[in-house]
Amino acid sequence: MNEAGGVGGCEGKAAMTYGEGHGPIWVDDIKCTGVESNIDECLKSNWGVTNCQHKEDFVCLCDPGSQGSAVRLVNGSSPNEGRVEVYHNRTWGTVCDDFASDKACRVICRQLNLMSVDLKIVR
Repeated sequence: MNEAGGVGGCEGKAAMTYGEGHGPIWVDDIKCTGVESNIDECLKSNWGVTNCQHKEDFVCLCDPGSQGSAVRLVNGSSPNEGRVEVYHNRTWGTVCDDFASDKACRVICRQLNLMSVDLKIVR
């Protein structure tokens, strides 16, 4: 069971756990229901439209598995955790944590073919 009262998903951690990203922040205001197959199916701002700074970069911790190519987790102590980055226009960029939730983590874990752990978003 988690803070949101749910079971399963992905554990979110404070952005500073994995350091601030560099380059563009591609995604802001991400809102997922938790059933999406990938991050593109979640509601979000237009690509590159953001009012965020890298100190707000969204991070996730997923159970180990194989990673996909359009989304990645970086700077974690293992391949299944870290700051969330997405590939857009031939450039890796970060995802701002505004409105991000355990549901967004669940989608990212699913997209990376990673199993879920208890949900917990820490800001």
